[in-house]
Amino acid sequence: MAPVSYTNGDSIELKVNRLTSALSSLALDYYSLPFCSPEQIIDRIDSLGDALLGDSIKSSAYKIGVGVNSDCNMVCTKEYTQEEIKTFIDYMKKDYRVNWIVDSLPGAILREFQSDLENEGKSYYEPGYPLGVRGDLSPDEKELESYFLNNHVHMKFLYNQNPIDKSVHITGFIIEPESIQYHHTEEKPSNTCLSKTGSKLSLASSGSDTLKVVWSYSVTWEESLTEWVQRWDKYAQSGDTKIHWFSIINSLMIVLFLTGIVAMIMMRTLHADFRRYNRSIVHEDIPEETGWKLVAADVFRVPNYPMALSVLAGTGMQVFGITLVTIIFGILGVLLSKYRAGVILAAMVMYMVTGFFAGYFSSRNYMMLQGEETTKNTIMVNFNNNFE
Repeated sequence: MAPVSYTNGDSIELKVNRLTSALSSLALDYYSLPFCSPEQIIDRIDSLGDALLGDSIKSSAYKIGVGVNSDCNMVCTKEYTQEEIKTFIDYMKKDYRVNWIVDSLPGAILREFQSDLENEGKSYYEPGYPLGVRGDLSPDEKELESYFLNNHVHMKFLYNQNPIDKSVHITGFIIEPESIQYHHTEEKPSNTCLSKTGSKLSLASSGSDTLKVVWSYSVTWEESLTEWVQRWDKYAQSGDTKIHWFSIINSLMIVLFLTGIVAMIMMRTLHADFRRYNRSIVHEDIPEETGWKLVAADVFRVPNYPMALSVLAGTGMQVFGITLVTIIFGILGVLLSKYRAGVILAAMVMYMVTGFFAGYFSSRNYMMLQGEETTKNTIMVNFNNNFE
């Protein structure tokens, strides 16, 4: 992916993606909630990888200028019914997060590593930001009063500037959400924020059937030393590495344990067979083959459908090659796991490039099985790849 160059003052588009939650596998469309929306909502799927992942990337009502700082801009004012407020609360209970995209970078919250001596002083990006926060409950408070909606977002853009042509490359997109209660009695321009009350926006503080919410944002541009090619590095880091190591070790222990059980069963069976063979040699008696050893006669027999077996074996080797190359590229840092659309697109390209794996192994296996219709085998391999 080549970097996109901007100049100061250029308009840059902020795109919205699905609402996601770690507690639910169901990702929801951004505009399933009554957020501020542009006059015409346009789909903004940029790549085939985004479409395959099921992303729902669309345009937004936020207006951002490259290099233009703003203290506070009002997007719109919405008046929500009690039913819509309950919908917001339900999404907050399930920890749904809002996902934005600028210049193919997902908006993220900057986090510091906690209780990790190896990464002490380092930071990482947590993609998306929470829809709202939950406050502490006191005995006399209602449940609704403990939920505060993040109606203001401060966006910080990190960038590099070419000293020759003054072009700007975006290297970071940091989001700082905030819940703000605004005054609604003032008359100000539509793009200027109202005065703050100093308190958070509670979803049950209006005392009426409706709740008026002002959606706002602020923007800061900050020059960074991070190179464009390294802008995904903090996304690739994670704040819960110990959990992943525990899962890996746990899986390895289970595999080793099951392998040991199977090995013990096989050894007992083989030892019993050896003892029986030794007794038969002493008594000059050839024992009759029974059980699983009867399969020995069928091991080198040509199968009934050698072509189908060869085609499937060739395709399997192709998939294995794709997986191996993808893992190697991931280890080398060419592919980033956080940029899932790029990984999917790269896997599809490698699937087409590694088609010779399927052709070679399928033809070799088919000839080993004494097949004679090699041309038909080649056609079947191509048909199988296109069908997949």
